[in-house]
Amino acid sequence: MAAREAFVGAMRGMANTCLLWHMARSQPRGTMRGAPTAQAAAAGAGSLTVNTVAGATLLAGDMIGVSGLLLQVATDVTANGSGVIVVPLVNRLRRAVTAGTAVSWNKPSVEFRLVSSPSFQFFYGYGEGASLDFVEAVP
Repeated sequence: MAAREAFVGAMRGMANTCLLWHMARSQPRGTMRGAPTAQAAAAGAGSLTVNTVAGATLLAGDMIGVSGLLLQVATDVTANGSGVIVVPLVNRLRRAVTAGTAVSWNKPSVEFRLVSSPSFQFFYGYGEGASLDFVEAVP
């Protein structure tokens, strides 16, 4: 309980941020692993080309991270024989991506701000859960 209180207190309202990932999907359901890198992409692009290994897959709904962005895969895709995979995105790129940028697949994280005002109740011998609401901290 004390650790939760300290975490919420450290957020100082909406002043500070913390790194969060999609808690239900910390890794892709597809097979893409290793150290994939992105090819250059412009801000506003609806897809991202990734260099990985031949036959690697990403499935619709998988989450990946690149350049501080948390991105959701729109449809199932498979890397070609050269290990290139063109990933259609649910959300568009909010900023340009530089060629060679690492693509994270294990708990891809971005900064979030706490927007709720949680409270904690204390009962001797009982620890109650807390509900926290966050929004992405968009620069």
